[in-house]
Amino acid sequence: MARIIYSALIDSIRGSIGGTTFQKNKYGYTVKHKPNMTKPWTADQLVSQQYFRKAVTTWRELTSAQRQNWITWASTNPQYAKHNPSATLSGFACFVKWHAYAFLCSRNTVTAPALTIPDITDVTLKIVLAGGVLELQQTWPAGGEEWNVAFFMSRPFGSAQNFIGTRTRFIGWGTDVTQDLVITASYPAKFGALPALGNRIAVDYVQFMESGGAVLGKQQQIITVTAT
Repeated sequence: MARIIYSALIDSIRGSIGGTTFQKNKYGYTVKHKPNMTKPWTADQLVSQQYFRKAVTTWRELTSAQRQNWITWASTNPQYAKHNPSATLSGFACFVKWHAYAFLCSRNTVTAPALTIPDITDVTLKIVLAGGVLELQQTWPAGGEEWNVAFFMSRPFGSAQNFIGTRTRFIGWGTDVTQDLVITASYPAKFGALPALGNRIAVDYVQFMESGGAVLGKQQQIITVTAT
């Protein structure tokens, strides 16, 4: 760190330029190297990257015919980029996007995705804490297992708190049929303890086709923990 004495023409410089920071402290005006600080990745982020890389590696191992199956699917069912709605995803991008979620949910590789996208269904969710057992209860319209769903949950919030900037973590997965996901062990493993009755929890969920191809946009519900 070096001290600076300014002239009559320039009385101060503050801020950063490149890797250099100009500032004022109790010693006067100083200049120093800007620290190269990076926020460490969380365990959940590392897991997500692991499955993304696995999906990319799996694409490279496909045969030409298998890759063409996904290219055909992408042209038959145009999927649009998240940050550029006018750009359609390639067969490679569709494959990687679907398999990143599929591998996270312990699903197998799909080399020939079904060309028809099933009807989209809505889900009703409840979080029930009874007898020390925590469940994420799912109610889907009647139908077969045409969609898988990955669930991500937040830490518990009191009734007076909000969810701005809340980060959710992967908690489990299911299919589009009515079922209960027991998270008595997995929820405390992510957040340190079970929620209390009356707490609110943000639940994100992503639906993706059972037979490969389509991945729907992430949805969120804010749910109050109840006893029934």
